[in-house]
Amino acid sequence: MMPGTDVEIDDVPRDPIRPGFRMGAVGDLMYLRPMSATLAATRPDLVALLGSVDLLFGNLETMLLDLAGSDCAPAAESGGTWLVAEPSVAPDLARLGFGLLSLANNHAGDWGARGLLDTMAAVRAAGIVAAGAGRSWSGAVAPRYVDTPHGRVALVAATTTFTAASRAGDALGEVPARPGVAAIRSSPVASVPEGLWDELARFVADNPSFLNESGAEELRAMGGRFRHGAPDGRSGEVRYEPDPEDVAAVLLAVRQARQNSNLVIFSLHSHEPSNDDTRPAPFAADLCRRAVEAGADLVVGHGPHQLRGVEVHKGVPILHSLGDFAMMSNSLDVVPLDTWRSCRTEPGTATVPELLNSRNRVIFSSDNVLESALATLRWDESGMCLVLHPLDLGRDRAGAARGVPDLAGGPRAGRIIDRLVRLSNEFGTTLTREGHRAVLELPATARLSG
Repeated sequence: MMPGTDVEIDDVPRDPIRPGFRMGAVGDLMYLRPMSATLAATRPDLVALLGSVDLLFGNLETMLLDLAGSDCAPAAESGGTWLVAEPSVAPDLARLGFGLLSLANNHAGDWGARGLLDTMAAVRAAGIVAAGAGRSWSGAVAPRYVDTPHGRVALVAATTTFTAASRAGDALGEVPARPGVAAIRSSPVASVPEGLWDELARFVADNPSFLNESGAEELRAMGGRFRHGAPDGRSGEVRYEPDPEDVAAVLLAVRQARQNSNLVIFSLHSHEPSNDDTRPAPFAADLCRRAVEAGADLVVGHGPHQLRGVEVHKGVPILHSLGDFAMMSNSLDVVPLDTWRSCRTEPGTATVPELLNSRNRVIFSSDNVLESALATLRWDESGMCLVLHPLDLGRDRAGAARGVPDLAGGPRAGRIIDRLVRLSNEFGTTLTREGHRAVLELPATARLSG
């Protein structure tokens, strides 16, 4: 047995990606049927753009499983809809050029641990590298790598929005590991003004419950956390506080990814504070900045089904949300009984598309939904160039054609670019309009050390 050795831990240097590397990134892939042949025939410009990069990334937000041949069952709680597609979707995504996927999102638990494991197997069989999910917490948070002619690319993926049962866990003694996603837990805390605080305090005192807990500066009422004192001039404020251990594990994975690769992507799925908000929750934005400081060369956000702005932190672009690349939930053929019950509709009184189309008109009514962007990036000696291409998912289309991506044109493209420019300005980022594209160029010296 070798004797122990005292070592001094130090950082590990690395070389950057070689010049000429091109990458594409999209947001959520609610991609529920193989469509590469159809897209090639009807949207050749989009397919050509997807194929023009060395590596293509997206967030796969559906489970891939054979309901007829699998022992999967729908989980008691879904990420909003029990999304499911045939395993043949995975090789179809590979044909479109996708080589890197995040599986960390709120739909990863829709069909339980078995559904997630089946999805991981289907993606792996298609030759696609995936991060953000695993047979354990350590496996879910671990970096995953793709070796390209220009160097090694790493992906670390996490989600702040998830169902409770989908959070991965490590083994301990005789207790086995729990398959799931790299979930970053957070707790919403409401700071409230004096009058409301007094009412809450009286409510807690008068209603003993395991959901209620009194306190001098913070209390719990029906499970919610409330703090004494609202910001000046405001009726109150809600902030999310992330779990420090979860954050530390994700940042350590980013740091390790940087040391073992030439370029690091950090993917974050986050619906907070809500799907209606065009700005990320402060804690999520802060996590993205800390990921850059830990070593990420690109941060790709998704979740709220709409665009959020581009931020530059220490010379690195943070794409807070690219929206949806595909949103085909309206064309599902099967849904669990729970979906019918949640819509207060009896099975047999409508078709599944009728049910989902009616529901989606309510919960996805914003004009910003079904308008998103595809990002292409190129690294060379002079720096990095980011180009945002507007996407139209068919707000004006119906049936199975709705939610299918296409390059936007005309007034809609202009509207999407205007939105991206405005939202990015809120972060102090100036995007340049070039026709139906938005461009950001960052010099090679722009990245500052953390």
